[in-house]
Amino acid sequence: QAETLMGTMLDVAKMLSYYYNMDHPKWTEDRLFDVGMEVVEENGVVDYCDSTNEIEGQNEHKQWMTWVKESIPNSKAFSLAVKCHAGTTHNESLSRIIALNHIHNDFAQCCPPTVPEIYKDDPFVLLHSIKGLKNFQIPEEKARGEEWIRRLHRFVINSSNKDYLRSGEEVGNALYDNVDGAEEALNEQVGSYSSSTTTRINAVDVTAAYTTLIRLYAKLRGTKEVATNARKTLDRMHFVHDVMMFGYEENRASAKKETSDGNGTTTSSGVIVSPEHIARIEIRPNAYNLVLGLYR
Repeated sequence: QAETLMGTMLDVAKMLSYYYNMDHPKWTEDRLFDVGMEVVEENGVVDYCDSTNEIEGQNEHKQWMTWVKESIPNSKAFSLAVKCHAGTTHNESLSRIIALNHIHNDFAQCCPPTVPEIYKDDPFVLLHSIKGLKNFQIPEEKARGEEWIRRLHRFVINSSNKDYLRSGEEVGNALYDNVDGAEEALNEQVGSYSSSTTTRINAVDVTAAYTTLIRLYAKLRGTKEVATNARKTLDRMHFVHDVMMFGYEENRASAKKETSDGNGTTTSSGVIVSPEHIARIEIRPNAYNLVLGLYR
């Protein structure tokens, strides 16, 4: 159903683009004064745009173009569709997740910046893709998991993506993930969110992605290089945690000084969190136990 809805969104975008295309063979002059041909500025609608009275420099801001952009599925839509498959035991769920990732990658290459909120290596898409993995004894599944976690890790530790959460609609991670305390986290965000900082409340919780890989590695105990790969995943968790606490690596020295001076962002628990991060992570004892168990 999620994929069907996304297909319908694309059909709407295609229909709009054909209907308002002045070069289309079926174009009729009466559409010049249709509501979709209105030219829009930031302060609202200013005029109609036609072939005889075109507003210079604003042709790209026609109302119908906005509708097309809004109708094309963004990364958020893809992540929700992937999540639907990740939460099932259907034998074709992984193949559908892989297909959605391929389509999303194609969208990410051709849509930005014309269509906003579509990101290559979007963390929500990759997070739910990883959570859909079940068995690393299947070589293809293991290869997919290692590729997705590498891309996810690269995205969340890259300082060039620090405005990811502020570039579109700012929503709490509780809307995406069914985790303990999700409702309380969302309520806390609504009451305390500040648009000038990125706090733990609205950062992407990537804990499940890394721990899923460690659990799947743990099931391969005795296999060559499994312990090394699990340890590497744990090291990556620590790296994300350092970014969360002290900022990105290139800014870490100044971030540590700010936290020591008490100038950072303080959560309700009293822990100072750097505003320069998009991901949050919790390293639980179970992750250490699983990794240590592979060395026995």
